[in-house]
Amino acid sequence: MTSKTYTNADVTVTPWCYMPPEMHFDSPADLKEAFWKFHLSRIQDELNNPVGMNFLPPANKFEKVLSKSGKYVLIPTSLDPAFLFRGQRGIWSQCLPTLYRKKLTEDEYILERLRTVEFINVLKGYPQVKDFEKENIRVDYLGLAQHYGMKTEVLDLTNSLDVALFFAMLDPSDDGRSYQVPEGDKEHVGYIYVTDTMETGGGGNAPHSLFDGKLSAIGMQPFYRPGSQRGFGLHLKAGETFNALLYSFSYTKEDAELVLKEFMNGDTLWHSDEISETAQTINEGKTFSYQALNECLKTYYGGTNKKRREYVNHLKSLGYEFVKEPEWMKGWNQETELKREYLRAGGFNGINEIVQRSMTSDGRTSTCISTQHMTYELLVRLPVSGCAAPEGYDSPYGFMQSKDGGNWGVQKRKFTQENQTLPNPETGKVDKWQGRWQDLEVDLHRDRKIKMELVKVPKSS
Repeated sequence: MTSKTYTNADVTVTPWCYMPPEMHFDSPADLKEAFWKFHLSRIQDELNNPVGMNFLPPANKFEKVLSKSGKYVLIPTSLDPAFLFRGQRGIWSQCLPTLYRKKLTEDEYILERLRTVEFINVLKGYPQVKDFEKENIRVDYLGLAQHYGMKTEVLDLTNSLDVALFFAMLDPSDDGRSYQVPEGDKEHVGYIYVTDTMETGGGGNAPHSLFDGKLSAIGMQPFYRPGSQRGFGLHLKAGETFNALLYSFSYTKEDAELVLKEFMNGDTLWHSDEISETAQTINEGKTFSYQALNECLKTYYGGTNKKRREYVNHLKSLGYEFVKEPEWMKGWNQETELKREYLRAGGFNGINEIVQRSMTSDGRTSTCISTQHMTYELLVRLPVSGCAAPEGYDSPYGFMQSKDGGNWGVQKRKFTQENQTLPNPETGKVDKWQGRWQDLEVDLHRDRKIKMELVKVPKSS
């Protein structure tokens, strides 16, 4: 790979849309059709080329990919890894992970951390987890904790638009364990956040390897729920918010009923098992192990032994108890149905949803691709996809091209809370752009006979 440096004078930037302009859709089907048109612009070459078709990952599987850390990640397969989704029934002023949605006192914050550590320690006792670790596959403990109801700094995302639509169209029960069709025959409105997977860092605007930064692929884990939801996670610090493209869509009660049926009343997404029961016990209980307490204080609070004793005495004064082994824990390290089911199915070797693509580079063949290779794929596909932004639409993206015509790229404006699109407060609908997406000129046949070249370009504001 060669290297060049470009200045502002060497580059032209055209406002661009790599997904539809932020707008309202008349139905879920309308939204899906529009999104698919933009996805198609990134994979058209592969679909029209038998060789390219063979390299696309199969649907509804998990691809074994080597991450920068040296561990493998089982990423939910997707024809287009450029964007992820989040579905919501409503929109709040800030989109935050569960740990930050309510202002917690210091006591409450410690307890939420303590519950998460306790839950993670329970997970480590399962043969599924031990096998994943033995196979050098990354176990996303925080991601698992989030999916099973712990309050964490991880915000759930998915690469399945259908999964996002489920959460955007159905009402959760009070305990969050089931979903219902919204009442009434009136028009309902759901919301879909769309975020790109490009992360930059290192003091510049060079991209991270995909899913190796704050955005992680939870994917297939030792337990079913994150994989069923095609899960990804965005790790946020206190004070950070999730900001992305936002769309709204209208739907009927019948639309919601079809989605609920498609996911078998949510059972295919939730997989209630002993892990979810354990999570509930930990969330509702007031007794914790000394092991979890010590790990929690050491990981999140540090300080001297005296300071830790002060924390312990304070929590005891609030009615919390610390023991060597809580009563509920005394059976979890024995044979359980979840463990027996896993072993009956052949253990790790019995998992048949894992796929991998071999690749050859510099004369060396690898048994699977890497997150870095996925990044290169994206950098080739993304710039030549989508369409020019319609007149009057303030797009956060730009199509960059060197004036010598030799290089293309993507410019991305930083998403902030200040420039986050919100629905119209009167209609509840997103109306940042009010045109017809069918009229957008998405070119499905742009020339991609280009080579990868490392260049330095001006930063976007």
